[in-house]
Amino acid sequence: MKPSKNLKQPGALFEKMDQLETLELNGEMISFLPELLFFNHSIQNLCLTEASLADLWAYTAFVDDVKIEKLYLKEIEIEKDCRIFEMLFYGGRLSADYLFLQYEKAPDAEELAFLMDLFGAKQLHLNGEQQKLYVD
Repeated sequence: MKPSKNLKQPGALFEKMDQLETLELNGEMISFLPELLFFNHSIQNLCLTEASLADLWAYTAFVDDVKIEKLYLKEIEIEKDCRIFEMLFYGGRLSADYLFLQYEKAPDAEELAFLMDLFGAKQLHLNGEQQKLYVD
């Protein structure tokens, strides 16, 4: 995305954002994700880094179900007791076909299964290697 030449016209920025296929957000910026995905239907690759899952639903829920192809999570804090479950049934859902995780200390099998279920992923890759999960 190139910088807008005319800063008095913020609409030009939104027009360019509508053409984005890849988006990377870090820290507390991921709390703006529901709004960004609501206004941009072309994003297929999403990278979230150095934040917590709870930040996704910090301000608002997803309005509609949003499906992307690839979701990359880098050092995301996994809280299973946050408002995730409440927000899943309140609004829409973010789902991804492929889930790529990058962690220095790998999450346990229960957390990996939780993430696959949360995002409806078909495949899970941890630190570059495809994982096979068996859930009882």
